[in-house]
Formats: sequence, structure tokens, C-alpha cells
Amino acid sequence: MEYVIIWLLFGIVSAVAASNKGRSGCGWFLLGVLLGPFAIILVLIIPNLKEIEKEKTLEQNQSRRVPCPNCAESILPEAKVCHYCGYKLGENWYQHPEPEPTEPYLAGRYVASHFGTREWIVLSIIVALVIYAVILILAH
Repeated sequence: MEYVIIWLLFGIVSAVAASNKGRSGCGWFLLGVLLGPFAIILVLIIPNLKEIEKEKTLEQNQSRRVPCPNCAESILPEAKVCHYCGYKLGENWYQHPEPEPTEPYLAGRYVASHFGTREWIVLSIIVALVIYAVILILAH
């Protein structure tokens, strides 16, 4: 009975840590129950999706900036007034070019793997250890 409670706690800790990193809490709960402490180690290694999205948004905002027609400072194309020189911009003063996808594009949505080589190696080691533990348990 104690083992079941401990493995459920591994699942809860994994789920909480994963959801704080922008991952699926339910999926990581199941992984925590199945993999135990290895899931906690894995969830601590994987990158934080919230930080990745925040960085991506900042990069997109920086790349979207265009020069003000009056002072040439970088402003967003949706701006109505330049916050550097106070120049009033007319409606539709900037025509947006059609963006081209820069990331892998599949069936109408962007597909990106957030797992790097290091994460796959760690995951492989954890899976191998779990299989080894199951074999040892079944052998006795």
C-alpha cells in the first residue's frame, strides 16, 4: 500500500512541475505514476514552454517593427502615433506583407519539437532503466 501512495506522489509532483513549465499536467501525472522518480528527473530537464513562447513572442514583436516615416525609429505597424516623435500615422499607413512560414508547417499548423538531443538521451536511459527494473521484478 505504501508503494502505491509513493508512486501516486511521484505522479502528483511530476504533474505540478510539468504544468508550471507549460506542459500537460494529466499526461505528466500518468508518466509520474509509470516512471516514478525518473519522471521527476525528466520533467526537471525538459525546457519550459512558457519561457519559449515568451521569447518567441518577443522575437516576433522585434521582427515586426517597422521604421516611423518621420523619425525612422522602430515602431509596431499597428501604431497610430509614433511614441518617439509623436507623429500621427494615418489609417493603414503600413501595408503588411504576406508572411512566409519559417517553421515546419503541416496541415494548417506549425509543428515544432521541443525535445533536443539531450532530452531524448535522458528519456531513452529512463525507459531502459524502467524496462530493466520490470525484468528484475518479474524474474523474482
